[in-house]
Amino acid sequence: MRYVHACVFRDYLLGLGLKPVTVRKQTSILNAMLNVAFRYLDIDRFSPFRALKISGVEIRRPMRIITDELLLEVKHRLMIRFTPYKLVGLIQLNTGLRLSEPVYARVEDCVLDHPIPHIWVRRNELSNRKTNSSIRAVPLVGISLFAAQRLVEFAKGESSEWLVPKYAHYHGSNTCSATMNKYLADLDFRSHMFRHGLIDRMKARNDIPTRLAESITGHSSGGSEFNYYGTVGYTLEQKLEVIQKICI
Repeated sequence: MRYVHACVFRDYLLGLGLKPVTVRKQTSILNAMLNVAFRYLDIDRFSPFRALKISGVEIRRPMRIITDELLLEVKHRLMIRFTPYKLVGLIQLNTGLRLSEPVYARVEDCVLDHPIPHIWVRRNELSNRKTNSSIRAVPLVGISLFAAQRLVEFAKGESSEWLVPKYAHYHGSNTCSATMNKYLADLDFRSHMFRHGLIDRMKARNDIPTRLAESITGHSSGGSEFNYYGTVGYTLEQKLEVIQKICI
């Protein structure tokens, strides 16, 4: 399959009267499927749906500046009548987790009976972490710790092995995200902005080593061979010290 075939398929869907955003969703699914197939079949090429242009969805609205005041307003809003998606957002607030990471976590991934309570991000049936750097443990503090405790209580009450049983299914992350985004729409805030906000706060400190910050966010910027040597990595104590400096 070539790029021209992807264009033909795109034009066919648009010709059916589908909205450009809907067409983007359909081609994104195909793009993801082909990427997985190419990886497992050792096919060294890009998906023809990669960066496929679709008129009407190319212009993105710029993200608003994420201030501490905005985050406090979001925090207070999420603390009104706790529900699973609100608790997920409160975990994101001081961890910078991708929304899918707490949503697809197991109860056992929340280690609360530890001197430093933390949540593990690791592979399971619902979450196939793509890189080793994304597999990590992140300390829980403040309202994020409270939210994790409540989710564990709710999950155990339902005898579920999943931290957020309501969304522990295929596309559950998308459903949770859509619900949260709708609830916070009047604040012009979306779930992925928790992650941006935490990274902004770490950058503003100007005293947090990049590699230590990445050990919290699950990024990997590469660099020298020094970054790949050693057997322990950054400790929970080191990560906790960072998060305590920037928690909301």
